[in-house]
Amino acid sequence: MTAMTAGRPRKRNTSIELADDCSISVPSQLAVIGHDNSPFSTLIAPALTTIDIDASGLGRHLANRALAVVRGEPELPAVPPRGASKRDSFVERPPDQSQ
Repeated sequence: MTAMTAGRPRKRNTSIELADDCSISVPSQLAVIGHDNSPFSTLIAPALTTIDIDASGLGRHLANRALAVVRGEPELPAVPPRGASKRDSFVERPPDQSQ
């Protein structure tokens, strides 16, 4: 595993602490990414990379997709995140060439 996501701020902190306890370096060995762009993401070390998700927009989109399925209409495209805040908990790695 080279990356993980964690939703709640407490789980993200615990994930980083557990990685440290197991001598797994964040981010050089494990990237940790959150998904709510919480202001607390900048207070932990390393500062957490987050994806900003529009939760209410996603809920509307999923409801519309469900209605489309019931009506037999074509599926709607996925909703991309609003943005990302790349911080210290994430590094880009080259693709695995072993496969």
